[in-house]
Amino acid sequence: MPSNSTPNQVARRKVTARVGRDGYDVDGNISGGMGCVWLLSRPTEPKDPRFTKRMAVKTFRQDLDETLIINELRNWLDLRHPRILQLIGIEYLNWHLSAVMPRMDGSLYDAIAMSPFAPPAATSIVLDILTALDFGSREHGIYHLDIKPQNVLWINNLANVRVTDWGISRLLTSPTFYNDARNSTQTFTQTAGTPGYMGPERFAPSWSIMDAADLYSLGFLASELIAGPFVSQTIFDKGLNDYSYSILHDTAGRIAKVTGGRLGNFITACIAWDPNLRPATFKEAIHILGR
Repeated sequence: MPSNSTPNQVARRKVTARVGRDGYDVDGNISGGMGCVWLLSRPTEPKDPRFTKRMAVKTFRQDLDETLIINELRNWLDLRHPRILQLIGIEYLNWHLSAVMPRMDGSLYDAIAMSPFAPPAATSIVLDILTALDFGSREHGIYHLDIKPQNVLWINNLANVRVTDWGISRLLTSPTFYNDARNSTQTFTQTAGTPGYMGPERFAPSWSIMDAADLYSLGFLASELIAGPFVSQTIFDKGLNDYSYSILHDTAGRIAKVTGGRLGNFITACIAWDPNLRPATFKEAIHILGR
């Protein structure tokens, strides 16, 4: 296949994708900010025991800075956790560097667009995401920084979730990193993430990375689990400005108040404008939810 073929052309042609020592059919693709995820299948078991009949492979945009690709793959390789989508291998698919992963059944965004969750189910999902984020930061010093319903996938049933897409994740390498992330002096000057889910501090010229950054995003994800995907619609209708951020904050606050209980308290704590008023660590956030 020529290197300038588009993802849609590839999907239409149903080309054979060589993964490992076997050929897979391309069933479709899902485009994202950093590349494209190809949905693959084959009728028989593959030769490589790591792979299955149904797989997913992510290829990266050709105009991306190679350091971004290396960053994602390097951070992802370390993240072996039952609630984090596993990186099975690194291959070349149609002459492009690719990441091989299990093929999931859908995202939380697709699920809540059809029917939001009841508070007990939403609480369980949020706790699972929190354990994944806590593992990444505590064991490896890695923050996700793009938590949203589209980046949490499920397989077999909606309660079986995996956090994915660590493309802009940050690895803290500063010697000033402590378990209490508030003590970290590591700062970043580049804004990256998804508008609406990013805390206001992340738009400052220089901001300190801490658990609070991912907790702000998770507070909005938790709100959407209860009320449906209102963040993207608000940004689409109002654009990205102080007014739209105020609307989002007020909406999440109302959802928290109506929800009440531990989940409502969690949402209220996580969406605080001031990052120092949010839970200090993922462990503290887990405690708010009662585990």
